[in-house]
Amino acid sequence: MTGERNYKIVQRFLNEGDLSAMKEDAEFYDYTRVEPVTGSQAISDYIYSHYNIWFQDAVADFSNIVKGEKSVVLEFTFRGIHQGEMRGIPPTGKVVELPMCVIYDVENDIITQGRLYFDAASMLKQLGVDSLDKW
Repeated sequence: MTGERNYKIVQRFLNEGDLSAMKEDAEFYDYTRVEPVTGSQAISDYIYSHYNIWFQDAVADFSNIVKGEKSVVLEFTFRGIHQGEMRGIPPTGKVVELPMCVIYDVENDIITQGRLYFDAASMLKQLGVDSLDKW
């Protein structure tokens, strides 16, 4: 399997919302959370929340894409206006801009796992949240 093929599978999930591109019981690790998000629909809903509920006008500006034989790595800058309650933090109307990296593992033409990395403390500071306890 080529890296380009894996990338197209990830694009089908992210850009088209094609749940068949992801294993039904896949896990998505956002390392700011204690537990992973489990299941293709739950993962899709979680990502949707970032871009359409918690933040307004949210975009991912990709700076680096690595199309590997087993994984696709997407490095990007996330930008958005905090508009919806997010994990107990009421809307602030503040703009957030921070670097992120997500890795999708692909096996047998299907995404099996995702891992999202970003600096939550930097995001909270941009939102004006003074304590990680609120997160």
